[in-house]
Amino acid sequence: MTKDICIGLGLIFFSFVLSGPGQASETAPSIAPEPNRGNENKKLWIGNVLIERTVRQQYEIEKITISKRTYRSKYHKLDDTVEILACIKDSGDICILDAVRSFRDVFKEKRYKENTRDICPLTDEQMKHNFLYREKHFEQEIIEPGDSTETITDHERELYRFPVDSMKDQTNLRLAVDPDGNYNIFVYHITKVDRKWNSTNESTFVCDNKKRIVGSHIVTGKIGDEPKSTMLQSGEGNDSVFILNSVQPPLIEPLGCVAEGKVNGDRISGSMVIVDKKAKTATDEEEKYTAHWDFTYSEPMGFVEDCLLFAKETLDRALRSSFKEFHLPDGACDRAELVECWFHDFENRIKNGIPPLTPNRSDCIDAWCGYSKHESDPWELESALYDWIGRALGEYEKLKDDCNLYGSCDSCFD
Repeated sequence: MTKDICIGLGLIFFSFVLSGPGQASETAPSIAPEPNRGNENKKLWIGNVLIERTVRQQYEIEKITISKRTYRSKYHKLDDTVEILACIKDSGDICILDAVRSFRDVFKEKRYKENTRDICPLTDEQMKHNFLYREKHFEQEIIEPGDSTETITDHERELYRFPVDSMKDQTNLRLAVDPDGNYNIFVYHITKVDRKWNSTNESTFVCDNKKRIVGSHIVTGKIGDEPKSTMLQSGEGNDSVFILNSVQPPLIEPLGCVAEGKVNGDRISGSMVIVDKKAKTATDEEEKYTAHWDFTYSEPMGFVEDCLLFAKETLDRALRSSFKEFHLPDGACDRAELVECWFHDFENRIKNGIPPLTPNRSDCIDAWCGYSKHESDPWELESALYDWIGRALGEYEKLKDDCNLYGSCDSCFD
């Protein structure tokens, strides 16, 4: 049974600062294989860690009463993923082969409030008279609709666009195995992100015939540049506009977790749910934060061979299931020919200005999967099959590249 433990990111960051990215801590326990493995000094712990975080929120609410109308909408979508490929010696030395981080955060919010009507106050001159005189001689103006306020916020964040340290250098990974086969895994990754923040508040005062706009715009500058802000003020008559423009340094976004468990033979594999926040109402935010890891104690070349075989078998299953999903016959694709047609033959011919043997990639499926589309097949079915197989082939190419990357485990410690 595996016991997973997640610690706070603040503690992770503290350990990260002390040890530095990609370096083994001097106080960390060394990695030791289980006693029955013998002297297998060519073997390494080889594998990957995948951490994913998503946030979703979307709603739209409008309320109308006798006195006012209110409206509020919010859209929030965050997708944050890091995948780390690594090989680790029994001594605890770690080589980060690759680290790929994707990050995008979109937040949009709109709030609006409008009074059904407003009763305008009397002037200072009129207020000098007593109450009875005012009631007899002055009538307060009623304006419909009344005062209103609208606030619009638009916030986007994505990976920092200026050159920064490599993703590998921003990665900290520890894997410790004791002689009894218990392991601890520690993962922490940081990345710099751009932000574009735009917020505008517009207020209308009907009795004063006045409008006021207050806004702020924040963008990300280069590392090392001093933050700066400028205020712009404008407006004519009763209208006024105040806009704050600001340039700020990039933000830091962390992903990380800590877990412990039991080695299973030559495998260290597990997963954990760090956050699983469900929406209880239509306006609630949902968040999912998970981690997965899988390491095998193996020689690099043997690991690569097994990895490539797994990639091929995974693609074959995906191709067969794609036809089954759409209730189509056949699906016994010639994997090698399909991959060559999809990625190489077609692209090479286009690159060299030679008309491809097939007019599009859909015909690669016809030629190498034993499936010929018929006039009775709807276009939507053909397009869906094309997308399904395209995704399977894309995942195969990525997995194959990752497998080949593991072959550099021996040389990366030199």
